[in-house]
Amino acid sequence: MNIQNDLPDTPAEIIEAWLEPIALRDDYGWPPTEYNAWHYELGSNATLGYLSRIRWEKKEMTLTPDMIIHHDMDLIRDLFQTHVVGVSFSPTISKPEYYNLFRDHIDYLKDHGKFIRPVILEETEAGLHILDGFYRLCAYFYLGGYLQYENTEINAAHVEDSQQVWLGKQAK
Repeated sequence: MNIQNDLPDTPAEIIEAWLEPIALRDDYGWPPTEYNAWHYELGSNATLGYLSRIRWEKKEMTLTPDMIIHHDMDLIRDLFQTHVVGVSFSPTISKPEYYNLFRDHIDYLKDHGKFIRPVILEETEAGLHILDGFYRLCAYFYLGGYLQYENTEINAAHVEDSQQVWLGKQAK
């Protein structure tokens, strides 16, 4: 499996942080096709051709919830309800390892003000689609005051507004 050969214009950081860990899962594999589990990550666009047409730019952005597509913000709100409010509607995201992952992102943002690594987003007509970084964005929106709830275990703190992201957009 050599993702970089198949996607020569995709930065190595994106391959290592997002594509490679997913491709190594048993039910995914490489390359993405309509017959493997990549459709859970990419929707109906689960093809190598689709990925090869994405042009990437690493940039600083101030992110707000209204910039994120509705479906992805619903997932962030579910994470928030589970890990901050303590009300879970999903047995999958309420596992202790996911709470620990969320707390790691909270602690890192509190200590450094920045993401541990850039989130990976795709620009669509409906808004920004999160490809990698749901837990980082949930922690950012909570600490930034966009998602509010008084939790004595997780005190809100100021984080820097501008964060580093990888922003992808389909080439015309």
